Amino acid sequence: MLKDRIGRALAGVIVSPDTITMLVDAFEMSHEDESALREALTNPPPAGIRAPQPLPVRQRHRTLMLFEHRTIDAHGRAVAHHSTKTIRACEDRIDCYPCFLSPRTATVETIHEVRMEPPMMKILLPRPLLTGEDTVVEYRRTFLPQGEPDTEYRRVFHARAESVSIMVQFHGERLPRYTWWSTWDHYRAGTLVAEEPVALDSLHRVHRYFPALENVATGFRWAW
Repeated sequence: MLKDRIGRALAGVIVSPDTITMLVDAFEMSHEDESALREALTNPPPAGIRAPQPLPVRQRHRTLMLFEHRTIDAHGRAVAHHSTKTIRACEDRIDCYPCFLSPRTATVETIHEVRMEPPMMKILLPRPLLTGEDTVVEYRRTFLPQGEPDTEYRRVFHARAESVSIMVQFHGERLPRYTWWSTWDHYRAGTLVAEEPVALDSLHRVHRYFPALENVATGFRWAW
């Protein structure tokens, strides 16, 4: 009785909400797993980058939650960026979080102590983490008012990051004519491989959430 439904699901032709409910019931999934499954169905991850960039610093943690909020000013330039993330240690004695700064960075505000090693900043954790322990890292950057107006915010995910939320907020005096959620095949230049139009909300923001991202360069692109 279920062979056609299962065949369509396995072939990726269609996975209906009813099929998801059957899977949830059959495997007695938790509420968290059910939510992740339904989110993945309606918001699948974008395509990956064609050649992953070697990381300059070995990653010793997992990202369990990430929220990125970029603010664009009335001149069309990025003026500030707020990052909040929950990380979990993958080995013992994790005492800092490495953060790479762009040449336009003017100031960094954080509740944590920092150690500058240009072009990298190390955010010192309140205490060293043991394997499996979590902590929250939060910081805000401001940028120098220079260069041409920005036309994209691209975020690169080499290692897996879970519960990812990305937002760009525009100034009410200068709103883009068009905005897209885009994916590129390279972490800097490259070619657009997918994009879809998105609309600003009443606070002049665009936002996208993913349960997880890995090996991908993705973000927002806009035209003035």
